[in-house]
Amino acid sequence: MNNGHWEKNRDWLLPLLVCPDCGDRLGYVHPQAAPAHLEGYLLCNHCGEFPVITGIPRLLPEKYLHVYLAKYYPDILEILNSKKRFKHLAKIDKDEEIVIRTMFSFGYQWNTFNEDHMVWGKEYERCMSPLKPEHFSSDKIVADIGCGMGRMIYRASQEKARFVGIDLSNAIESASQLCKNKGNVIFIQADILNPPFKERSFDTIYSVGVLHHLPGGISKGITILIKLLKDSGFLHTWLYGNQRGDDKISFGIILRKLIKKFPLRLIYIFAYVHALCVLLLINYPALLLSKISVLKVVASKFPFHSWRTMNLKAIACNVFDYYATPIEFGYDKNLLELEISKHHLIDWKLEALSTPLRRNESWYLYGRKSNPT
Repeated sequence: MNNGHWEKNRDWLLPLLVCPDCGDRLGYVHPQAAPAHLEGYLLCNHCGEFPVITGIPRLLPEKYLHVYLAKYYPDILEILNSKKRFKHLAKIDKDEEIVIRTMFSFGYQWNTFNEDHMVWGKEYERCMSPLKPEHFSSDKIVADIGCGMGRMIYRASQEKARFVGIDLSNAIESASQLCKNKGNVIFIQADILNPPFKERSFDTIYSVGVLHHLPGGISKGITILIKLLKDSGFLHTWLYGNQRGDDKISFGIILRKLIKKFPLRLIYIFAYVHALCVLLLINYPALLLSKISVLKVVASKFPFHSWRTMNLKAIACNVFDYYATPIEFGYDKNLLELEISKHHLIDWKLEALSTPLRRNESWYLYGRKSNPT
């Protein structure tokens, strides 16, 4: 079943696409005698075919595409191998191994925690507030970078713009299913460090909780996103604050470094145990205390404020996210201001999001790309 709206949106999207390996333009060809879920190929004359599976173009770099198909679509890998599609595969380096582990981690997360998407309504309001209706008007092409299972794009696409959801992982299939009735949304499986798009393709780009999971952090990620943005286009990112990051020292971070080595199924079980403890020992007591006027101050001292309104599954999803991702960075104000200064940007703002227990817990970094003079 085609839930990716590929056929409907192909004509305007195809001119924006390029090969993620060499940057050349792509053509589209229909398959012959193929499985039903293989709906065609995007063809690079130098690098070969990129399959369109369940209405979603899989525009991953060659190494990642091979690993991904081997796990999820071995039948399509067999077809491509018969065409000698992967005959020049190079060895996977350290950073590429991190990307592959990230691909499987987030794929597991968002295909496991994908049912109760309505619980993320407040998360949308918290993470996306700098974006206004004018950024999603009918003349705009909008990119959701790292869309996961679609919790942000599902709500954003209530506006009239054309939306492209982009994710590295198999979560793209959950996102496509969630948005199957939204004709103004199309999905692309891609690696943002090797984007399959021409420069200046998008009017608005947003990325929530993604750039701090890239090898090397946000520096390269922001540089790439600005290249993909049209002149005067708007970019919004949401990033972790300085309390997070694998370079910090705390009990939670030490525990994370240990647990992230576990199989994903074990991390999933741990996430539910952790979430249940948060609900029973923190959230419920804090809720009860907050109803007693003289004890409201005590309730405000309880941790996990941003999880206070979430149910068990949503909290478990956040716990899994923290402990399963291979790499994580956190940022302070000085570092982010330095990053902004590297680019030719206008009207850029850096805003802190804080809780009663944590100042600068996370950041909005947003603004416009300058016009060339």
